[in-house]
Amino acid sequence: MLRKKLKSLRVKYKVTPLTGVEQLPRPNQKKRVITDELKNVRAIVSEICGLAPYEKKAVDLIKRDQERKCRRFLKKRLGSLKRSRSKFDQLAELAKEWIKLF
Repeated sequence: MLRKKLKSLRVKYKVTPLTGVEQLPRPNQKKRVITDELKNVRAIVSEICGLAPYEKKAVDLIKRDQERKCRRFLKKRLGSLKRSRSKFDQLAELAKEWIKLF
């Protein structure tokens, strides 16, 4: 009962929608641009920190030619198929480099 009275007392302003003006995208809808500086920072961090334990296991699975198992493992760890595909490609290139070295 009290809520209805308060609701009727609230001032409601008439708002005209914007027409002819493009609305700017919200920050969460913008695709993040990967600059050269960001690439360099990520490369340095990956060199210093090395691989996470799950990434080491994934590389080991790739070396043993268990790619399907590796993809399922990455999907479970990362949460989505899109992320797991990109991570698999990244780790597969890394594994090829390691195989060439040894």
